[in-house]
Amino acid sequence: MQTRKIKYLILLVLLFEGPVIYSQTDTGQTYFTKNISIDYYNGTKNQINFETHKFTEVTNIESIDNISILRFVNDSIISVSNESRANVRLNINKISGVGLKNGSNLGYGIAIGVLAGLGAGVAIGAANESPGWLKGFATAGGGALGILIGGLFGGMIGGFIPDYEMYELGDKYSDKKSELERILKIDSKINIVNY
Repeated sequence: MQTRKIKYLILLVLLFEGPVIYSQTDTGQTYFTKNISIDYYNGTKNQINFETHKFTEVTNIESIDNISILRFVNDSIISVSNESRANVRLNINKISGVGLKNGSNLGYGIAIGVLAGLGAGVAIGAANESPGWLKGFATAGGGALGILIGGLFGGMIGGFIPDYEMYELGDKYSDKKSELERILKIDSKINIVNY
């Protein structure tokens, strides 16, 4: 009789233990986005100074870009996934910064391309051996053509380079989880799912 009561007690404990453990491990929020990158500390590397022949340890910082899913596993671990990596677990305390993608560098690309094209076009036009007043037209024409070509190529290159607004998560924050949640909620395009 005594063993039967113990069996029922064990069965009762096991019956309630499963849902309790599951509810404790599956209460995190999941964020769906393609607009963030995370920089995190990934150990140290040895770097040699060739003049003094001494090794120094340097902090190794890695980055995960274009994160599509970020999930809080518990208070200190997050799980992130992007197109090339799935379910990478990171310690929140090792995150050094979070970047929110806010467009591309199209304007910078056009500006740099226009300036480089102007300089190259004027130089090529000035090198022309035309006599008298035709040299001025060659210089101006070369500059105008350089502006068009440089602006076009600079815009194409700058349009493909994403621009991130970085938020630091250094040692000054004692509760990095709430700071990370605050940063993630800044971007209104993020889809939040509570489980």
